[in-house]
Amino acid sequence: MKAFRDLSILCILIIVLFSNHCLANFELKLDSPNKALSCNFELFEGKLFYRIFHKEKLIIDKSKLGYRFQSNNNLVENFTFIDSISTTHFSIWDLVWGEQDSVINYYNELLVTLRNDESDMDLNIRIRAFD
Repeated sequence: MKAFRDLSILCILIIVLFSNHCLANFELKLDSPNKALSCNFELFEGKLFYRIFHKEKLIIDKSKLGYRFQSNNNLVENFTFIDSISTTHFSIWDLVWGEQDSVINYYNELLVTLRNDESDMDLNIRIRAFD
């Protein structure tokens, strides 16, 4: 009987820890390749925020991010973190005319997937930080 009680307590503890992890607040940071620009993306109490820095100086203070529609499917709060993927892109492309012969396209990207718990919709947010 004691083993069953201990197993029940362990299962409840695992469920509580897992549910807290899914609803947890978090912050992700994306830097430009030369580290001059950075974007902090934050999920706090189900709401999305971002901040922009240039050489560690705050340029855009904490700003709320979301969508309001005429229908009731607003994507403003009640988000849960699903996944994030970081990538780097580098390419050079030639201009037809202009002062430069070519343009370097170099950036880091963060793709964040969130689920809106009210509408059961997924939201993909793609953030790019260029040099």
